[in-house]
Amino acid sequence: MEQKPKKTIQELINDCPKGRKLSKPERGIPCKAKYIGLESFAECLERHSGVCPFSLSFGNVYFCKCPVGVSILNELKR
Repeated sequence: MEQKPKKTIQELINDCPKGRKLSKPERGIPCKAKYIGLESFAECLERHSGVCPFSLSFGNVYFCKCPVGVSILNELKR
Protein backbone atom coordinates (compact mmCIF):
# COMPACT_ATOMS: atom_id res chain seq x y z
CA MET A 1 0.00 0.00 0.00
CA GLU A 2 1.54 3.27 -1.15
CA GLN A 3 1.46 6.28 1.18
CA LYS A 4 0.79 9.76 -0.14
CA PRO A 5 3.58 12.20 0.63
CA LYS A 6 2.67 14.77 3.28
CA LYS A 7 1.91 18.24 2.00
CA THR A 8 4.22 21.06 2.96
CA ILE A 9 2.87 23.86 5.13
CA GLN A 10 2.90 26.21 2.13
CA GLU A 11 0.84 23.72 0.10
CA LEU A 12 -1.66 23.49 2.96
CA ILE A 13 -1.90 27.29 3.12
CA ASN A 14 -2.42 27.48 -0.64
CA ASP A 15 -5.31 25.00 -0.30
CA CYS A 16 -7.28 27.27 2.06
CA PRO A 17 -10.88 27.14 0.79
CA LYS A 18 -11.57 30.66 2.04
CA GLY A 19 -8.30 32.25 0.89
CA ARG A 20 -7.85 33.56 4.41
CA LYS A 21 -4.99 35.78 5.44
CA LEU A 22 -2.52 34.39 7.90
CA SER A 23 -2.82 35.73 11.43
CA LYS A 24 0.58 34.28 12.30
CA PRO A 25 2.55 34.27 9.03
CA GLU A 26 5.75 33.10 10.71
CA ARG A 27 3.97 29.87 11.74
CA GLY A 28 1.73 29.60 8.68
CA ILE A 29 -1.48 29.57 10.71
CA PRO A 30 -4.51 30.94 8.84
CA CYS A 31 -6.33 31.93 12.04
CA LYS A 32 -5.89 31.86 15.79
CA ALA A 33 -6.22 28.29 16.98
CA LYS A 34 -4.57 26.05 19.53
CA TYR A 35 -3.40 22.48 19.06
CA ILE A 36 -5.29 20.22 21.48
CA GLY A 37 -4.14 16.79 20.38
CA LEU A 38 -7.13 15.93 18.19
CA GLU A 39 -6.64 15.01 14.56
CA SER A 40 -9.71 16.80 13.17
CA PHE A 41 -10.16 19.77 15.52
CA ALA A 42 -8.27 22.56 17.23
CA GLU A 43 -9.48 25.03 19.83
CA CYS A 44 -10.61 28.24 18.12
CA LEU A 45 -9.15 31.34 19.72
CA GLU A 46 -10.67 33.91 17.36
CA ARG A 47 -12.58 36.77 18.93
CA HIS A 48 -15.71 36.20 16.80
CA SER A 49 -15.60 32.41 16.59
CA GLY A 50 -19.33 32.03 16.00
CA VAL A 51 -19.27 33.67 12.57
CA CYS A 52 -16.52 31.46 11.13
CA PRO A 53 -17.82 28.77 8.75
CA PHE A 54 -15.28 26.36 10.27
CA SER A 55 -16.24 26.85 13.92
CA LEU A 56 -18.08 24.27 15.97
CA SER A 57 -19.61 25.30 19.29
CA PHE A 58 -19.51 22.86 22.17
CA GLY A 59 -20.68 24.41 25.41
CA ASN A 60 -18.62 27.54 26.00
CA VAL A 61 -15.79 26.42 23.74
CA TYR A 62 -15.43 26.81 19.99
CA PHE A 63 -13.51 24.25 17.99
CA CYS A 64 -11.86 24.92 14.67
CA LYS A 65 -12.47 22.38 11.93
CA CYS A 66 -10.65 24.31 9.19
CA PRO A 67 -8.81 21.62 7.20
CA VAL A 68 -5.84 23.90 6.57
CA GLY A 69 -5.41 25.25 10.09
CA VAL A 70 -5.92 21.90 11.77
CA SER A 71 -3.52 20.17 9.35
CA ILE A 72 -0.85 22.76 10.01
CA LEU A 73 -1.29 22.54 13.79
CA ASN A 74 -1.13 18.74 13.60
CA GLU A 75 2.10 18.96 11.60
CA LEU A 76 3.64 21.41 14.07
CA LYS A 77 2.06 19.75 17.14
CA ARG A 78 1.86 23.07 18.97
